[in-house]
Order: sequence, then C-alpha cells, then structure tokens
Amino acid sequence: MMSLNYISYKPVKQLEVGLFESVIWKRYDDSTGTEPSNFNALNPVPFANTAVHGLGDINANALVGLNIAVHPTRSISVYGQAMLDDINSENDKFGYQVGGVYRNILNRIDLRAEYNTVSQTAYANEDPLQGYTHFNQPLAHPFGAGFEEIYLSVKYDHKRFLADFTAVWANFDASGRNPLTSPELAVSSTAGSLEYQDVKFAYVFNPRTNMQVYAGITNRNEMRGSAEFQNQFWYFGIRTNLANTYRDF
Repeated sequence: MMSLNYISYKPVKQLEVGLFESVIWKRYDDSTGTEPSNFNALNPVPFANTAVHGLGDINANALVGLNIAVHPTRSISVYGQAMLDDINSENDKFGYQVGGVYRNILNRIDLRAEYNTVSQTAYANEDPLQGYTHFNQPLAHPFGAGFEEIYLSVKYDHKRFLADFTAVWANFDASGRNPLTSPELAVSSTAGSLEYQDVKFAYVFNPRTNMQVYAGITNRNEMRGSAEFQNQFWYFGIRTNLANTYRDF
C-alpha cells in the first residue's frame, strides 16, 4: 500500500515550488502473513507520516522531495527536483534532477536537456516487498537506482511535418538498478553504460484527429562489465493521438 502527498505554491507567475512525500506501508510479514492496513496512510498532511516514522522505518518506506520550476519567459523553463530517501553514515539515499526547455525557436523547434542522478540504494528497503516497484518494475525511473543520466530531446514541426530526435547517455551500477534488492545486496562494483538514440519523422494528414504516418530508427548500445548488448531496429506505422480534456472541476 502506498500513500502520496503533494503540495505546490506559485508565489509569482514565473515560479512554482512543490513539496512531496510518499510512503510504502508494510502489508506482509513472513511470520504473520498479511497485516492490517495502517490508517496513517489516509493522513493528507504532507510530511506528517515522515515526522512520525522517519525515513528509515522498516514498516514505512518513506521519501520526501522538492520541485522547483522557473519560467523567465513563455518559451523558456528551467526546473529541478531533489529527492531524499534516507540519511545515514554508511550510505545516503538521494537523487536530483536539473533541466531546461526552450520552446518555439523560430516557431518550429523545441529543445529539452536534463541531467538525472540517483544514489545506488535509493528506493530500496530492508524488506524487498517495500521497494518502490510495481509488478517487479521500478516506479521512479527505468534504471531503478544507482545511475547518472544525460537526456537530450529536439523536436521540429513545420506545417504537417514533424521530426523528433532523442538521445540518452547514462552510467549505472548494474546491481543497484533493482529496488527489489535490499540495500545490503545492492552494493556492488558491477558498472555499465548506455547510449540510446531515436530519430522519428511523421506527417499529419488529418490535424483534427492528429492522424499521422510515421517512421523512425532506434539504436541502443549497453555495456555491462565486459558484456556488450547492441540493438537497432526500424519502425513505421499509422497512429492518432486524441486529447481528452475534462472540465468537471
């Protein structure tokens, strides 16, 4: 069972600050089986559960974070995020992100660049069932934990023609990628790297429904220790992207 609290504030139009808290509550014990729900999970006050249980409680895997976004102009945004999972003398568990977006360059190009990093045992817990995963997949990032990453995206559109280029460069610790692994087992010297590129072109032949035909190529090269994994594939298709806008609030 997981509870999430988030509060944001915009002191001025160009600045937004957000605070978040998440807790994964213990619901199963090897000796007693399924445990009753903890009603503290219904507490809507941010940081109240963290204040009571702390960041290192085995029965409540909590983390807290801060979001900041600055919009100096309508076209430029700079943003960042910091996450704290636990603090101890042996292995601090944290992560942060910094990034920026420049939109509508020459009314045709959007640029985005990010740097992301998460310490090796973040999101993990002494009880692997309380790691930040769902169906054995990481909840926060595809790498799980123990990585640093540079992300770059360039998008171009002119009339009905679209182009999109995405690139990722990352270094990671192979054992720290799985939050299902307890912090003690996640510490390892096994390291790897990833290079990923994707180029896509599209033509919109029905703007009303955003119906388009597209084609692209993806290249992925991963190094894990002495092993190398290379993948490349081409793709094409027809798709639509319908936006559902709700105003019932």
